[in-house]
Amino acid sequence: MMTAFQGITKLTTEHMGAARFNRPPRPAKRHGFSPPFTHDKGTSMSDTKRMELIAENLISHFLQRHGILVAKPYFDQDAGDLFAITTVGGIRFCRIQCKGRKVRPSAGNNVEISVAVNLESFVVCLFIDDGSFDSLNLYAFFGDEIAKWNKNSTGDKYILCLAHGTFVENLKQNKVSERTIDRIGNEIMKAELPTTVHYKFTSSGGFSLDGTATAKM
Repeated sequence: MMTAFQGITKLTTEHMGAARFNRPPRPAKRHGFSPPFTHDKGTSMSDTKRMELIAENLISHFLQRHGILVAKPYFDQDAGDLFAITTVGGIRFCRIQCKGRKVRPSAGNNVEISVAVNLESFVVCLFIDDGSFDSLNLYAFFGDEIAKWNKNSTGDKYILCLAHGTFVENLKQNKVSERTIDRIGNEIMKAELPTTVHYKFTSSGGFSLDGTATAKM
């Protein structure tokens, strides 16, 4: 006599065949690496985020080639995607926020920075993809320059507008160059040194630093 368990688990050859051939096909395996700076459609990474990662990699490479060390913080504090430093043992640094934007003849773009961000020892590095591979459109904007940008209608953001036909000429003074290295070095030296540092642990398990000060890590 067949038990209840045997009756439930018993599968005939026909059942097995139906289960095998009616199930949806398995996705094809992918091997190797995707081409640089590309991603598959349908992935969770937004186009803006992808562009910002490109900007982050480009500016990191440029700075380190010219002797500026780059650190990647594992916390979001005062708009710093990267920290530029001159010595590992030092605690002076310049905060770098990385932006990436696509600009096409049919559609411009813009960059927004909150007015609440501390602009001291702060740089925005911007990569612009204009659809051309003839030049590397990498730009840097320091705090005193950002403060001169227009503001939005509510006055809580600085706005830099980008148009395909004019951004190359309008931003030529901000093109990343050896002058950028010198200015970042000066910003690092001007950074204030804290006398005391207070750590504040967050509910997510990370930590933040009270005020704008930082410390040796």
